Amino acid sequence: VSRAVVFDANTGLVVTGGDDLRLVAWRFHNDQLTMIAVVEDAHADSIGVLLLDSESGIVFSAGQDSAIKAWKLSDNALTLLAAKDEAHGGAIYTLTFVEGHSVVLSVGGDGQVKGWRIANGTLESVTSFMRDG
Repeated sequence: VSRAVVFDANTGLVVTGGDDLRLVAWRFHNDQLTMIAVVEDAHADSIGVLLLDSESGIVFSAGQDSAIKAWKLSDNALTLLAAKDEAHGGAIYTLTFVEGHSVVLSVGGDGQVKGWRIANGTLESVTSFMRDG
């Protein structure tokens, strides 16, 4: 079952993730989807969140395993750029960008909002706070 999808209108890139733990890249062209790359076991549990940075072509994935991963599509392969296992104490529910700061924000089942930046092959924590209420 697919749980997440992102689309880049400029390139026609589509990326999906879900319960099968696979991250799949597709090309959308002439009303057709063509599979171009697959990562088996991209996560240890269901992938429920995807975020695509159209400028860099980096895809961020997250979900039930509490990990956040950053991927780059090149030569019809998805390559892992950076990862943070146990980014939250529980599932990750959403990801978003902080415009102009190269930071991705995440919200997890632990109630925290965290900020991440890719650095030296890992996702480095740049901020963390607990939302009141």
